Amino acid sequence: MAINCAVTNAQGSTPNPFAIGIAIGLWRKIDKMHQQIDDVKKSHEKHNHVRQLRLSHTQKYWENIVKRGKRIALLQKQRSYEKMQFNKRKSDQIKVQNELNEKLKMNREKFKFLENDQKQLKINKQLTENYLNYKQKLLDHELLIQEKYQHLINLQNRTNQIRTTIDQSHVDICASCADCLVIALSHKLFKQRWVQVLE
Repeated sequence: MAINCAVTNAQGSTPNPFAIGIAIGLWRKIDKMHQQIDDVKKSHEKHNHVRQLRLSHTQKYWENIVKRGKRIALLQKQRSYEKMQFNKRKSDQIKVQNELNEKLKMNREKFKFLENDQKQLKINKQLTENYLNYKQKLLDHELLIQEKYQHLINLQNRTNQIRTTIDQSHVDICASCADCLVIALSHKLFKQRWVQVLE
């Protein structure tokens, strides 16, 4: 409508070729402007679409990062808990091992004490046996001395009896011999006894 009005003159007669050219040029410019507007709209739509895609990708990327961060945090928490449990078990094992070592040390000390006590008991037993043997030996020596002494007394009594039963004449002759015999026997037995005692 505007183009047709522009190309007609005031009287409504034949169109002016110059006006037609101007109108066509204007129409082309307007069409070009509309085309540019459409291109700008398409470009804006394309940019908006790209921006939406980028936003969507960015959102998904951040969601993945958040999920990954949550997984990492969960894994770290789980690892921290496992590490804490491991340290607790290790601490308990060390505590039990220390208790066992302490008991083993105490048992070794007890065993060593008992071993020393057994050694001391053996030594005391041996000393007691030696002392008893020594006492028995002394007692045997004393009994032997008493027997020899009693034997000497018996010999002396026998000699005295012989002296009383012999004739006086024989007594004078044999008195010196009997005395010599008694003295010799007494001296010999006494000497043998003291030799045994000294040995």
